[in-house]
Amino acid sequence: MDSALRAQILELIEARGTLVLATLRDDGWPQATTVAYANAGLTLYVATGGDAQKVRNIRRCANVSLTYGAP
Repeated sequence: MDSALRAQILELIEARGTLVLATLRDDGWPQATTVAYANAGLTLYVATGGDAQKVRNIRRCANVSLTYGAP
C-alpha cells in the first residue's frame, strides 16, 4: 500500500469512532452490528462480550466485512 493511501485510510479511521461489522450467522444470513472501536494504526480493536453473537459468528467463520458511515 502506498503512503498516500495509508494516510487517507488512517484519516478515515481516526475521524470516526464507530463502524458496522458484518459477520455470517450459523443459518447463513449476514449479521450487521454497529460497534465502537479504537485503533493502533491500521489495527482496529472492538470491545465486546465473549459470548456475543458477533463473536460466535467470527469464531465459526473469520470472514468479516466492515463499513463506515458519513462523519
